[in-house]
Amino acid sequence: MRILSKLVIFGVALAASWAPANAAPTITVNLTNASATGSENLAQCPQTFNFTGTIDTSGWPAGSDRVVAYRFEGVDGVVEMTHMVIFPEGGGSKTVAASWTPFGSGTYWAQLHILKPIDVLSNKSSFTTHCT
Repeated sequence: MRILSKLVIFGVALAASWAPANAAPTITVNLTNASATGSENLAQCPQTFNFTGTIDTSGWPAGSDRVVAYRFEGVDGVVEMTHMVIFPEGGGSKTVAASWTPFGSGTYWAQLHILKPIDVLSNKSSFTTHCT
């Protein structure tokens, strides 16, 4: 009986020390619709479109660095440089923003791509430009 109780205690201690190190945080992202700025006449090109994204995190394991690496990506292959934000222990919410200026008429989309610590894509925010 003593051996069994020691094994149970050892197993519980091992599981408790192992679980947080292997637990992954939960990350959700959302990108709001694009809004055009910089021109009263939207038929003029180029037009600048602004994006606002929200990154929500929870479930960070104890002792983790809580760093999220992200970038904005577009339909035409435009990839913005990678940025990093640090979240408080336990997680939280951060707002990130970007601007994009396509040079021509067309329908485009952009999305927010979380690269680290897990790979997550936001919804695609679509917009259309009409140049005269």
